[in-house]
Amino acid sequence: MRRYTSGTATFPGFGPHPGFPAYVQLEIRIPEKLLKEVANKIVRGCEYVLGEERVVEPPYAVKVYFADPKKVRDVLRLFDRFGPVQLGPGFQVRRAIAREDPKSVIYKIDVWDTWTIYASIMPK
Repeated sequence: MRRYTSGTATFPGFGPHPGFPAYVQLEIRIPEKLLKEVANKIVRGCEYVLGEERVVEPPYAVKVYFADPKKVRDVLRLFDRFGPVQLGPGFQVRRAIAREDPKSVIYKIDVWDTWTIYASIMPK
């Protein structure tokens, strides 16, 4: 760990906490690759629970995205018709299903209102 330095690139939802000066905050560097691996496992677990015990197999694949919600407003509107599901404390999931292919889905997963995972499960 090290002290947070202004200008350090952070994932959306991560970074300095509002209301606290930067000099008292700590920075833990986590490689994007590791966060994507964990997010992929979370998405697969959600699909198993919400998708009638579905295991994602070829030709379908999981693709994980980290995005600033201000930049993906059009995508977020797709979730409006699909209510959130609480899968545990601080763990809210929205799963939108494609009409043409019920096995093609997109996810918005919120962990403690801090980390948001966007993902798709679609044919490669």
